[in-house]
Amino acid sequence: MYSILNPLFSHAPSFINTTRRPKPPLLSSISLHSRSSGEEAKPMLLLLPPIWTATEIAQAVNGRIVQCGPPGTISTDTRTLVPNQWFFAISGETFDAHDFITPELSEKGCIGVIGNRVSENWNKGFVSTDSDSLVSLMRMGSYARSRFSGEVVGVTGSTGKTTTKSMIALALGGCEKKVYENFGNWNNEIGVALSLIGIPGNAGLVVLEMGMDSKGEILELARMARPSVRVILNVGNSHLVNFGSLEEIAMAKGEILVEAKPGDVCVLNADDPLVMSLPLPCGVKKVLFGQNTGCDVRLVVAESTDGGRAVQVVLEKNGNRVKFRIPSPGLHLALNACAAAAVATHLGVPLTQVGHSLSTFCPVHMRSELQVAKNGITIACALAWKGIKVCSWSPNPSLRLHKMSC
Repeated sequence: MYSILNPLFSHAPSFINTTRRPKPPLLSSISLHSRSSGEEAKPMLLLLPPIWTATEIAQAVNGRIVQCGPPGTISTDTRTLVPNQWFFAISGETFDAHDFITPELSEKGCIGVIGNRVSENWNKGFVSTDSDSLVSLMRMGSYARSRFSGEVVGVTGSTGKTTTKSMIALALGGCEKKVYENFGNWNNEIGVALSLIGIPGNAGLVVLEMGMDSKGEILELARMARPSVRVILNVGNSHLVNFGSLEEIAMAKGEILVEAKPGDVCVLNADDPLVMSLPLPCGVKKVLFGQNTGCDVRLVVAESTDGGRAVQVVLEKNGNRVKFRIPSPGLHLALNACAAAAVATHLGVPLTQVGHSLSTFCPVHMRSELQVAKNGITIACALAWKGIKVCSWSPNPSLRLHKMSC
């Protein structure tokens, strides 16, 4: 299996909360590695980011070619732009990237600009967009999704999205297809659009995380990404600041299901009554995960091991069981693994292979990462609100599960 992180965008634009979306490495290409063989990862091949022509860009953003430029990849940050990249100028509430379109940008190797305007002496490519830059970016993301014919997995929930997204990508290691996952927790309109724009040409599966702050946001992301597998992990109180009740949060999370087409798969947490109360469109296939009897993939056992540094998990599907150890702290990881197994086994990966892959799971950055303090105490660090690093088992109390044995 090959898992591909986003090779296109060397770090998040300034108006993206970079404490929530850590900077990815600067890459103009990416090496693919086997992550589930149990052996030391070895580079398999070099994958170049998708190339966009000026015509494709204009079609994607519903724009106009004012000045043609050569084909290239896409950048959203002038600080890390590399030669042969188009610069997509995005305007935020307190930031306007058009201000950085200068002759110095072309000297860095920029071959064209996608945006509302350029400087008077700009002599490179220019695709003009008349609409809001975020709208144009989302149009390009939707266009990129239309070019991709493989399965797209969309993951949402109040907690566990980033970790489960990474676990799904890892669990799909039993597939022959190459797996591409969005970087970090790029889960808003900008992050999902950039992730879609960056889908490599030879990827066969895509796993995307989808987040929200208010009603309607998940629906917009789902319309752009059009996932064929739609996952809801849970409904919790992490969004109550913008909603009046847990039921309202559930309906907002349920927007990922609203426009599912016949044949799409909806993967749901059977242990969460609010998730199970959500209506499903006609013709979709329902796949359940959780501790309850009758789940397609059932979490049989989850218990802390190695002094709290790992989790022992037993999963069951169709009477077959697999036992494995996740080398990371936090019993909540067991249910995340169960969700990942539900997705992967539905897409054809044997349960035993899923267990083997998940036994190699490494914590996502700043999520239950183990660190040793100067006094020798081992702590689990997590990224909490406003980017403040906290030391606990989880930044969200709802994730502190007790020992489960069913």
